[in-house]
Amino acid sequence: MLDCRVKAWFSLMIVNSNLYGYAASVLFLLLPPLRMKKKPTPAISRTAPMI
Repeated sequence: MLDCRVKAWFSLMIVNSNLYGYAASVLFLLLPPLRMKKKPTPAISRTAPMI
């Protein structure tokens, strides 16, 4: 799951090489772990089908 997120982050950095793209990719990386800390089971069940 982390590997998929890292690949998505690199693709975002390639497509959006400006400051807004960088900020959006950082938020994209930081938000899922924060959600998992609050609600572990729904986050896992939500991300499992995508893998």
